[in-house]
Amino acid sequence: MKTKIALACALAAGGVHAQTAPGVTLYGRMDMAIAYQTRLISGGTVVGGHRWYADSGGSNGSRWGLRGGEDLGGGLRAVFVMESGLQADTGVIGQGGRIFGRQVYVGLDSPAGRLTLGRQYTPYFDVLSTSDPFGNNLVGNSGNVEHANPRVDNSLQLSSPNFGGVTVQGLLALGERNGSSAAGRQVNLAVKYQRGPLWIGAAHARQGSADEVPPASGNFQSNVTAKFSIVGASYDFGVVKLFGNYAVMDEMNPTVQAAPTPVAGAEGSSWLLGASAPLFGGSLMASVVSLDDKRALNRDARMLATGYTYPLSKRTMLYGAWARMINRNGGTLTVNTPSYPGTSEIQFQAGLSHVF
Repeated sequence: MKTKIALACALAAGGVHAQTAPGVTLYGRMDMAIAYQTRLISGGTVVGGHRWYADSGGSNGSRWGLRGGEDLGGGLRAVFVMESGLQADTGVIGQGGRIFGRQVYVGLDSPAGRLTLGRQYTPYFDVLSTSDPFGNNLVGNSGNVEHANPRVDNSLQLSSPNFGGVTVQGLLALGERNGSSAAGRQVNLAVKYQRGPLWIGAAHARQGSADEVPPASGNFQSNVTAKFSIVGASYDFGVVKLFGNYAVMDEMNPTVQAAPTPVAGAEGSSWLLGASAPLFGGSLMASVVSLDDKRALNRDARMLATGYTYPLSKRTMLYGAWARMINRNGGTLTVNTPSYPGTSEIQFQAGLSHVF
């Protein structure tokens, strides 16, 4: 169970003391795995070899956070989240050293909908991860092959209430560039439907390039707009749950795994087929994820993955997973975990995850 606290925090950097409001929740996850990699990639080519290593966040990123809110009356509530990623194997801050790099936002929640502002997960990523049997976790996560677009800065997100199983999300991430509001701006829209064992989702996003014209002038414009869309679904038969999605990318590098990179004339598509099934008190997962690079480089890729999770309790889980990346025509996609970029085409992991 998450522990609700009222604690006094000493801000070490400034020596300032602050008291959190009652009802603030401290939460987090500690996740560690031992992993084995082979078919290592260096300098854009497979050089062979292998290595063992300790991996923080092998299943899902280690983190701690604070969340809470205030009842404003009339069904209106102020909400906030401050979530910090960390590498449990070394103790360093995750997400490139951002203190609250996973997500940090403030907003208002009501029966009419929810509005939040800050660094947030995108509606596009929600559709991608929900249509993946791995939930975009473990080494089998679909983001190793498919464009994920997980988080954006400077964003406003509006989420609708549930209308007969239908929910709608819209997000605007400001580019914050001088000269053009379109430069670096991202727009996201998703529609999802849940009824019984059936889930269906669709999302579309656009990302403007941020081109400094002329160079070093401080003025920006958007010369290319990356466009990417995904449709996903799952159906739970009880003995097995099936997953699938299909995505298209236009005017962007289709092999970039995280952030969208606008590139004129570049395009591609990807698909996923997968399943999960209860087995011996845990869950067995498997998927095939494929990328069709429609550029002249034709760097197609395909990943095969399987994994198993076993709960020791409601908060503690054992897991193991294996994934194999198959690159074509000099492609260099690697098998990654949710926390570490990969350096190989094959990876096996076994680990322990505890949430609080």
